[in-house]
Amino acid sequence: MKDITIGALESNQRLDKFLLKYLNLSTKAFVYKMLRKKRIKLNGKKAGGNEILMPSDVLTFYISDSTIASFRSGGKIKTTGPIDIIYEDSNILIINKPANLLSHPESNNDDDTLIDRAIFYLSGKREIGPVSRPALCNRLDRNTTGIVICGKNLPSIQCLNEAIANYSIEKYYFALAQGEIDTKIELNSGYFKDTEKNLAYALPGSNNKITTIAWPSRIYKNCTLLNIQLITGKSHQIRAHLKSIGNPIIGDVKYGGARLQNFFNKKYFTNRQLLHSSKIVFKNMPSYLAYLNNKEFICRLPEDFSYIIKNIE
Repeated sequence: MKDITIGALESNQRLDKFLLKYLNLSTKAFVYKMLRKKRIKLNGKKAGGNEILMPSDVLTFYISDSTIASFRSGGKIKTTGPIDIIYEDSNILIINKPANLLSHPESNNDDDTLIDRAIFYLSGKREIGPVSRPALCNRLDRNTTGIVICGKNLPSIQCLNEAIANYSIEKYYFALAQGEIDTKIELNSGYFKDTEKNLAYALPGSNNKITTIAWPSRIYKNCTLLNIQLITGKSHQIRAHLKSIGNPIIGDVKYGGARLQNFFNKKYFTNRQLLHSSKIVFKNMPSYLAYLNNKEFICRLPEDFSYIIKNIE
C-alpha cells in the first residue's frame, strides 16, 4: 500500500490525468481498471477518475511497490544545450529561443528541444516534482526566434493557457518583409491549416478569423522592417498573412519569401525566415498570475537579424 498526499501544485486537475502522469508508462485501460477494482482510492473511497484533486487529498494505491515502479519511468533528464532566460520567478520562465531549435520534439530523434532545455534547467534547481513538469504555453517555429513563455507548475500553466486563449497577453514581433510597406495595415481574414503539408492559408470568408497588425519600423530598398502585433495567435499566422498581401518574410521559402533569399544568404549568411518575437505585455491575467499585469518583457534581436538591419543597403 502506498499513500500520496496532493499538494498545491498537483491540485486542480482531474484524478485520471494525475494518474497518467504519475504512472507514465501505464495505459489508460490499466488506470481505469485499478480505479474500477478500487485498487486506487481517493480519500479512502472509490473514485471514477473525473474528480478534481484538491490540496491535502490522499490517494491510496493498493498495488505493490514493484508494480508501481514498473509503470514509472526512471525520469532520466537529458543533458542539453544552454537556455537564455529573460525573466524567471517561482511560476514562470520567459525564454529567448534561438534559431534552428524546435520548441517541442517532432520525432523520437529530436533529443534537444526548448522544452528539454527548460526541464534540464529546472531539474538542476530541484523545481520538478514526481508529476510536476514545466510546459511551453506558446511555441515558435524552428527558425523563428524570441520569446517563449514556460509555466513551471500546473496552476501557472493553466493560467497562462487561459490568458493566451482570452488574448490577455499582447505579442509583438519584428519581421523583414519583401517590398516597401509605408503605412500601417490591419490584416483580417479567415484561416485554414493543412496539417499534412504543415501549411497555413489566410483566406476570405472563413468563420475561423485571424487578425494581424503591421506597421513599418524602417523602409529599405525592396524590403521593410515591420513591427507586428499578433492579435489572434494561429500557427504560421504572420507568415501566411504577409504572403497573402504579396510581402512574404525574407528567407521564408515555404511562404514565398525565396526571391531575395539568395542575395541575403550570400551577402549576410542567413538562410532562415527573418521573424522574431520581440515583446510581450501581460494584461488582465487570471488571479494566480495577476502580479504580472501591465508588465512587459523585451527580447533583443539575435545577432544575425541585428547585423542585417544595421548593414542592409
